[in-house]
Amino acid sequence: KAMCGVAAGATKAALTGHFAKDGNAADVQAKESSQETFVTLLGLVFGSFLASFAHDSVHLAWFWFLSLTVVHMIANFRGVRNLRINTINLTRFRLLLARFRSKSSAARIRDISLEEPLFVPLLEGFIQGPISVGVSWLQCFGSVADYRAVARIYKDEKFLLNLRSDGGIRVVLLKGSTVSDVFKAYYNACLLDARVREESLLLHDTAKRRKLTTDVYKEVNSSFEEFMQYVEEGGWDTSRLLLPRGSFEYEMVGSTEKECQTTDKDAKHDKRD
Repeated sequence: KAMCGVAAGATKAALTGHFAKDGNAADVQAKESSQETFVTLLGLVFGSFLASFAHDSVHLAWFWFLSLTVVHMIANFRGVRNLRINTINLTRFRLLLARFRSKSSAARIRDISLEEPLFVPLLEGFIQGPISVGVSWLQCFGSVADYRAVARIYKDEKFLLNLRSDGGIRVVLLKGSTVSDVFKAYYNACLLDARVREESLLLHDTAKRRKLTTDVYKEVNSSFEEFMQYVEEGGWDTSRLLLPRGSFEYEMVGSTEKECQTTDKDAKHDKRD
């Protein structure tokens, strides 16, 4: 019950923000509360009628309970399916990337909403996937040599991406990274992960990992702007960051050819879904 209460409160806040198109969240909240009160009163009247109709029949009470529960679940399912949320979470990002790579027509919000699974995103917060963005320095690099090799590849970026021998992709964000930088980091990481899966590559060879990382990064540089344009043409909001990220940012001091000092700082980011 406590978990349902937390989930319901978070979902309600997110949906209120979605419907408050003109910044009128208070107005939306007031109308929603009045509608909820009215529906609750109707439910009490209808429930009283059913209770008097069922009398002492246990089977009839269970019949109405199960029937109304099914109707309630179907109504919730249809309601969620009809939402047209234009922000990009991890699931929508992957769907958009898959459509972009397959050269599909503009990915409209309605199309992605119909494709988006309703239950898989619930598990993303509990299951660690191959991609982690905003991790600590030690989580990303196993040695100074790893860092130096990656720093040469991403010397012009606000992030450093390392493909590990276990297939994990770890991304360190640098101080001053913007929403666009995080989108690019995810774009790079997802393309790299797709290449590893498609080619069933063995990643124990460090030289092969570095070459693959370099090749994918070149592809990223040549296609990222086109991908962002593709996303924006579909009506998606790219100004808000709803992709999961850790709380680390690093400030680089000195040359990439020399040992660097780093300072980690909590990143201010929006954790809404």
